[in-house]
This record gives sequence, C-alpha cells and structure tokens, in this order.
Amino acid sequence: MILRICIVVVFFVACETTQYQQKQYAEAQKRTLYFVVHETNPCESVTIKQLKKFYLGKKGRWDHLVMVKRYDYPPLQKAFYEQVLQMTSAEVSRYWNYQKFMAGPARPFVVARAKDLLAILQKEPGGIGYVTTKNIPKNLKIVAQFDVIRE
Repeated sequence: MILRICIVVVFFVACETTQYQQKQYAEAQKRTLYFVVHETNPCESVTIKQLKKFYLGKKGRWDHLVMVKRYDYPPLQKAFYEQVLQMTSAEVSRYWNYQKFMAGPARPFVVARAKDLLAILQKEPGGIGYVTTKNIPKNLKIVAQFDVIRE
C-alpha cells in the first residue's frame, strides 16, 4: 500500500514538473514585437488589420496624410509574416512579385540591424518598423505590440 502511494506521488510530481517545464519553455519561446513610429506621428495605436494594410501597401498614408514608409527587420520577418500578417514567407514573396509585375506598391525597405532601424525611424515622420526591444529612443513611440512565437 505504501509503495502504491509512493508511486502515485512520484508520478504526480513528475507530471507537475513536466507541465511546469513545458509552460516555462513556451514562455521562453515568446517574443514581443513592438511597432514603432516617430513621436510626431499623431497615431497612438495601430491594430493588426491596420498593420496588414500598411505593410501590404494597401494603405499608403497615415490619417494625417503623411506617406507611410514601411521597414522590415529580417531576423523577425518570419514571425511577423506568419503571426501578424498571417501569411507564409512564400505567400509574402508571391504577393510582392505580383505587385511589382502590376506596378503596385513597392515592398517594405529592409534594414539589417535593429539599431539602424531605430536610427532611420528617428528621422522619418511617416516610418513604421518593428523591433523586440522596449528601450527605444525618446523621439519614437510604440503604437502596437504583439506576442509572437520565437523562430
């Protein structure tokens, strides 16, 4: 009887530990994307629907008529495409190839380093970009944030 109780207790503890480890692993895989704009941009928040329109070139101006300049950051592109735009990398590539063929909007500018992206956005009143750091320069502001799964 005592042996059965010990086995049940060990099994229970093992299950709890495994669930805890799985939860910890899932949390460690999360990453927050912060969408950043210049402080002079009157927009205070942006929805996923608006981000899709901006990043796919379907909406080319902010509400205050300044042109939107979109910037992609390659280390986060896949997570952004799949979890915010809800498209695969292949679908995004096909979309931009089609837009180019049809003389549609140009694809977003690609910036290789987060530091460079933040420097560009500091000089670009119509710019929007995404990074994973909440520590942004004072003349920028965060208009959206979304948790995504780390690649």
